[in-house]
Amino acid sequence: MLAVDAIFTIIWLSAFASQAAYNTANKCGNVCGLSKGIVGLGVIITLLFGASTAVSVYTLRHYRFHGELPGYDKQRIKNDNIDPDKAAFSMAPHDEEAYAPVQMDDHPDHHTDTGY
Repeated sequence: MLAVDAIFTIIWLSAFASQAAYNTANKCGNVCGLSKGIVGLGVIITLLFGASTAVSVYTLRHYRFHGELPGYDKQRIKNDNIDPDKAAFSMAPHDEEAYAPVQMDDHPDHHTDTGY
């Protein structure tokens, strides 16, 4: 994942830099405002991809140093069953009762029918 983040950071950096160079050469004509907005958007996206790359670097370094990913592996759950819904970025609730009980009977009670 680190390689993908780094590649897209470089692609977005080159994209907005080439557009900025196009703007400084005054080749944009009467749409320079729009072109400058595109450069600004490119800068923001490049910074976001840079932040994503930094998170990927941190995750990789943490894994190489500790031998485990950051997140739910650090909780040291007493049994070997690790619930994936307890992961760091899971949308599941993290309280004690993470699942709502479902009152469901898979076996219909035909023997209690009184007849037709």
